[in-house]
Amino acid sequence: MKRIICVFLVLAVVSCTSDDNKTIGDERIGRDGWMFFPAITTVGMDVLAFKMDAYEFVSHNLPTSVSESIPDGKFLLTSLYKHNVLARSYEFRVSSHNQKMQRAERLQIDYLGPNPLQEGGKYKIGELKSKEDIGLVTVVFQNYRAAVERVYYSAIEGEMEVLKLDTVAKVISGTFHFSAVMKTTNDTIKIKDGRFDLSYSDHY
Repeated sequence: MKRIICVFLVLAVVSCTSDDNKTIGDERIGRDGWMFFPAITTVGMDVLAFKMDAYEFVSHNLPTSVSESIPDGKFLLTSLYKHNVLARSYEFRVSSHNQKMQRAERLQIDYLGPNPLQEGGKYKIGELKSKEDIGLVTVVFQNYRAAVERVYYSAIEGEMEVLKLDTVAKVISGTFHFSAVMKTTNDTIKIKDGRFDLSYSDHY
């Protein structure tokens, strides 16, 4: 019986170590150094991700073998949420770069309005066309296909939901989805399953 158990354990170990997606140290990071598509969390993990058809965009600040070898690799994702007392407004901004594309692919989320964001609040994503649109969330997706060509999409319709806002711990988490258009060609894209879990700064 003991021999059977030992053989089973050896087979189990061999099976685990042969897995191409085996993680090292952090279960969120694969052996290749890339982060897996993250679950929705609300702990300030410093991650943003979304899907576009079968394509996955993941941005994070976790230390990995890949990010450690890239200049500024630790700063792919930055976030700000602050109350501008003089302007009597609240500002939320997220700048994220795809972990695999680095500076060649970027998503930016912006909110500027007279009211603070609220935990559990749902906010319309769209285009700022007039003063009445103040308080909308705007999103821009950029991709540099070549050194001289920039593909620029602006969100035209969608929604962002704030799942958690802790102004003491400075954590903001939420989900989003939207449709965006490239103005020069009218080409459209749909972003789905968006999520962010951020430890934000409250000053520039």
